[in-house]
Amino acid sequence: MDTKEAIVLGCLAGGAMTLTIAMVYRHSLPFSEFFIVTFLSISSSFAGGKILLWASSRTLLFTTSAILMIFLLWQYVSNKIHIQYRLSMIIIIPIGILHGLLQGSIGMAGPILAIYALLRKWTKETALATLNMVAFLSLATVSITQYFNGLYTKQLINISPYAIISTVAGSSLSVYALKYLKSSIFKKLMILMISFSSLVLFIR
Repeated sequence: MDTKEAIVLGCLAGGAMTLTIAMVYRHSLPFSEFFIVTFLSISSSFAGGKILLWASSRTLLFTTSAILMIFLLWQYVSNKIHIQYRLSMIIIIPIGILHGLLQGSIGMAGPILAIYALLRKWTKETALATLNMVAFLSLATVSITQYFNGLYTKQLINISPYAIISTVAGSSLSVYALKYLKSSIFKKLMILMISFSSLVLFIR
């Protein structure tokens, strides 16, 4: 399976996973921010889908890796000089646009919203509700766009049910573990996720 097929499959499996978790934490959803970022993300995801058609896989992976590395560097520096901040909701505008572009082009925009959650100092429940609900709606839109762009192959259609079922099963089990996870540990895990994503994208 090549990179572009893997991206399409990741969008399908990711949609199933994010919907499962979002439904559990739906009562913690901050509606104003949710609607803004969803509108911006879905609007820009169509452009991201077009980027996937003409941009090389290496360019897409390297660009996303660079964005994540810049954030991690900034996070490290701010911690070293003890900056305490909670940025305004206005930053959701560039975050929402970037989220849609990345979701449509490489199917991996979760770390971008994780960055927003850290900057806004959201609770664990708020972060999980928003990140997963926005990701699901974006992934659903992207998957439809990918279908009409002719990116679904026979091999992909045959293996996608197995990927979706296993993803939902794993997500359901993870929900129970998240209930007992402290907020400080959750924040560290989000930073670890961003770091790992950046490293994997850079290597690929």
